[in-house]
Amino acid sequence: MRRWGVRRQGAGRRQGAGRRQGAGIRRGAALLAAAALGTAASLTLIAGPAAAAGGGPSGQASPSTDGSTLGVRAEVRLSGDVIASAGTGAMTVSVPPACWWESSGMDAEAFITYWDDSALANHDHSYAFWGMPSHSAAEEAVARQKSGGKQVTWYQYRCRSDIAYEEMLKLNANPNNGFFGVPAIYQPVVAGAPGPAAVVSVADLRDIAQKYMRLLKPTMTRAPGAGLPAIVQLPTWYWADPDDVKTKLVRAEAGPVWAEVRADSLSVEFASPAASPSSVACADQAALVRWADGMSESASSCTLTFPQTTGARGSYTVTATNTWFADWQSSDGGGWRAVPRQPAPLLSQQQLQVAETQVVSGR
Repeated sequence: MRRWGVRRQGAGRRQGAGRRQGAGIRRGAALLAAAALGTAASLTLIAGPAAAAGGGPSGQASPSTDGSTLGVRAEVRLSGDVIASAGTGAMTVSVPPACWWESSGMDAEAFITYWDDSALANHDHSYAFWGMPSHSAAEEAVARQKSGGKQVTWYQYRCRSDIAYEEMLKLNANPNNGFFGVPAIYQPVVAGAPGPAAVVSVADLRDIAQKYMRLLKPTMTRAPGAGLPAIVQLPTWYWADPDDVKTKLVRAEAGPVWAEVRADSLSVEFASPAASPSSVACADQAALVRWADGMSESASSCTLTFPQTTGARGSYTVTATNTWFADWQSSDGGGWRAVPRQPAPLLSQQQLQVAETQVVSGR
């Protein structure tokens, strides 16, 4: 793996650094993105040792046979109306992180040599410091390694290729600030200490929360009850279960980063091509009105009327469709906003027989 280069602090102030500042900042941003994503940059590069291990989500190294970090995972805790529980509960899932830290393979001595060599190689580029720690930080790591008797390894910040530059900066919690106010993409870790934690983006947490949200197919209860046919030209009542229409909320969190997704039932629609009209949409509490003896036929708006018996057809198909609207908020702020991909409507079906008439002691 090749490393991007830096130059000594202050050299950029010589020979028209002011005229190149705007271009330098833009170029520096591209270099930081290239370094964090592991892509090539066009500066003179000083080769550093290949990465030896990946920084796992809890800070522990996660080495693989080829020295890559493709196996790094982050632990996300889910709570609320999650699919693994019968009601409100919690679960933990393992997901690929957006960004993580991996060993650069350089101890304190090797890193400061790399720092100095890269500075000499790029003496004309004011933007070469972008995302690098200060030289004093590199010196402090050398002193710590010598005085403490334990190796100090420098870890490098890496991100998935689909993570935007602004998101990379936002997720980088490195306490060592680099130049231009940009968090450094290197930080030292003393042998035996946990490495820096991997991080998950709020967008990933949003998608995870939505994926594991417990949205079930709607129940279908009717009157006349199960086992009894509906009566031609008389309204057949339908209703759903309270859990079908209640607001669902799932929170996904990984360290200080979190996202919440909530989903509201817009309506439960009961429909049959044999009914007239063929469908009825029952919003919110209207879908929960249960039939009881003595209630008037107009007490519920969730009824289907069948003008003909099923006869030789045997039965009609009745479908219940629950339509949801989901929105989300996160630790990034911005309030509640619609999720990019709304939940798919959930359907249930029943077969219904319709008879001419019958004497019923209860619906």
